[in-house]
Amino acid sequence: EYSVRGTAAIALGLIRAADAVDSLAKALSDEEEFVQAEAAKALGAIGDKRAFESLSKVIEDKKSGWKVRLEGIRALGVLRDKRAISLLLAIFEEEFDTGELGDEIKRALRNMRREIDFDAASRALGKEDGDKNERARAAYLLGITGDPRALDVLAATLEDKEVYVRFASARALIQLADVRAIPALSRALDREAHPRLRHYLYLGLSELRRKAKT
Repeated sequence: EYSVRGTAAIALGLIRAADAVDSLAKALSDEEEFVQAEAAKALGAIGDKRAFESLSKVIEDKKSGWKVRLEGIRALGVLRDKRAISLLLAIFEEEFDTGELGDEIKRALRNMRREIDFDAASRALGKEDGDKNERARAAYLLGITGDPRALDVLAATLEDKEVYVRFASARALIQLADVRAIPALSRALDREAHPRLRHYLYLGLSELRRKAKT
C-alpha cells in the first residue's frame, strides 16, 4: 500500500535514520509520486551526502513529479554538497529561473554559500573568451548568493559583447536588490540595443527606484 510506504518514509525522516539512506534512495523510484516526494524529504532531513547521486537523478529527470523535484532540491540544499552547485545552476538556467522551483533552487544555493568560490565565479564571468553558458551560470550564481561584492563584478559585464552574458548579469544584478546598482543599470539601459534586454532593464530599474524611495 503506497500510503504505508509513504508513512514509513516520513517516520524515517523524523527520526533521522541514517541507516535508512539506501532504502529511501530506492524509494525515489517508487511508482507513487507521494512516496517519492516523502523519500526525498526524508533524505533531506537525514542530511547524509550518500544520497546525493540518487537525489540528483530525480531532480535532473524532467519526468519526475513537480513535488518530487521540489523536495529533492530542498534536500540538496541541506546536504550542502559542492557537486550540487553546477547541477542546480544548470536546471535554474534551463528551466526554472522563476516560480516556486526557481525560488527553491535559489534558497538551496544560498544554503551553500560557504561551498561557493566567489573568486572562481568572478573569474569565470569575466572570461571574455569563455563559454557563454558557463559565464551566464557564474553570473546567476553571484546574484543568487547575495554577496555584496558581486555588485561591481556584475556591473562590469553589463557591457559585454555577448548579449546572453549581458542578460544574465542584468538579471543577477537586479536580483541582488541593491539600490547601489541603479547607476550601472541606468547606463546599461541607455546604451542597450536588444529590445528584450532593454525591457528587462527598464522593469528592474523601476523596481529598484521604488525601493530607493521607501
